[in-house]
Amino acid sequence: MPTENCPTCGSPGRLNLKHDDKKVLGILRAERPLLEHEHDWVHQNIATLDDHLLSLRQSLCRLESLAALIQTQIDTTSTAKQQLESISAPIRRLPRDILLEIFSLCHPGLDHKPRLATRDYPWTLGHICHWWRDIVHSSPTLWSVVILYPPYNPETVETLLQRSGNVPLSVYIFVHHPGGSTHSSTIIDRIMGLCHRWSKLELHAHASLCVGPPYVDKLPSFFPHLRTLKVLGTWSSSIVPVLDAPLLKTVRLDDQLPLQSVPNHITHLALSNLSIEELPMLLSFPNLVELHFKVKYSTQDAAPTSTITHPTIRCLSVSGTSMLPFLTLPALEHFQYVDRIRANSVISAFLSRSRCTLKTLLANMRYDDELFLELLGSQPSLCRLLIDPIGDCNHHAVIRKLSSPDFLPNLEHLSFPYVDIEAVRMIRARWYTPTRRIRTFAIINTSSKVVFMDGMEAMINEGLDVKVAEGPRRRELWLDPLMTETEDVLY
Repeated sequence: MPTENCPTCGSPGRLNLKHDDKKVLGILRAERPLLEHEHDWVHQNIATLDDHLLSLRQSLCRLESLAALIQTQIDTTSTAKQQLESISAPIRRLPRDILLEIFSLCHPGLDHKPRLATRDYPWTLGHICHWWRDIVHSSPTLWSVVILYPPYNPETVETLLQRSGNVPLSVYIFVHHPGGSTHSSTIIDRIMGLCHRWSKLELHAHASLCVGPPYVDKLPSFFPHLRTLKVLGTWSSSIVPVLDAPLLKTVRLDDQLPLQSVPNHITHLALSNLSIEELPMLLSFPNLVELHFKVKYSTQDAAPTSTITHPTIRCLSVSGTSMLPFLTLPALEHFQYVDRIRANSVISAFLSRSRCTLKTLLANMRYDDELFLELLGSQPSLCRLLIDPIGDCNHHAVIRKLSSPDFLPNLEHLSFPYVDIEAVRMIRARWYTPTRRIRTFAIINTSSKVVFMDGMEAMINEGLDVKVAEGPRRRELWLDPLMTETEDVLY
């Protein structure tokens, strides 16, 4: 059974044991003791196979060493190639200002647990290469977001403040002492000393501000550059004084902070709750452009004796419609409402009394009836309509009405809870019209989009913008078109 080594790699050849296998089987099946010459034959073959196994194992070791060497050379060559390719990568050809804009868009926001740590943005951007590190460390705007969520490292906060230079700061302070963690009084005092740079403040006041010296327990009152304010928490009235903020425009509050603490020149106001007793206070904000509120339960005895007329509010979002009979808004253009009762008659009366001309209507309601169709028909100037039902709601009557381009002739943007054959026909009727046609169709419920998207393929190819809503539904956004690039209104 001699073998010859492979002329290419030197490995031993394969043993041909077919004849020998038959002889072994014959011996195993024989019901007799082995003969003397058979003993010799077995021992000789075992020795031969042992030598062959040893030769194979030695060859395998040589091949494994060779494979490891080749893999090392592959890795080295690949790294060298990647380095050469990275020199001409598009990201390296971008100007500094474009890169800086991209970096600013990488901020993760506060959707998850907020924190300030060197393993997060913007520190991680400086770990890529020397050029990026130079850009990041020399760009104060990337270091302008201060998040104080205990526990945190005071040295990290101080480093961020130093790198922020003198640019305006967005400050987020979370006061609720989770697991006994409290704010560093030194850092709080340091941040308060920079209040002249604050352009945005978000305060979650669920406990006292500090529990140790120097016992900072209240915000300053003067903020010369503050433009945006959000305050939540049961301790907000204890921490936030009456504010002197000449540039403040956007305010979001819960019901713990009185409206009297807010300057009267603001333009955008979002309230987690508004009672009917507080309704007349809206007149103390003569420049108000947009108002969001949720109706707070109160007794009917507290209702105003006459309607409150506010001349400048153009955008209104309400959760609950019980206070609309006491409100008149002649300048209203963008209107959103959420209600679980039959409120169409209340809304129709409110719009009729206000004598306003709507451009946007966002309807989140449980019931759909003829009054809703009459409501829509009374606003022929509508160019944007969103219908997002609460629970099961049949909108076939609305679809049939919208199938006529003469109904809401200025409608350009439509958002609907679903898409079916009837909805596709309606979109087709409004797309192939000689007059002003629909431009955008958004589908809120994604479950049926795949089945009927093919029916709109031709219109999409011709320019119809079809969007599929992603993420949570009924997210509260500013309605003012000038505020479309700003953050959400969160209650």
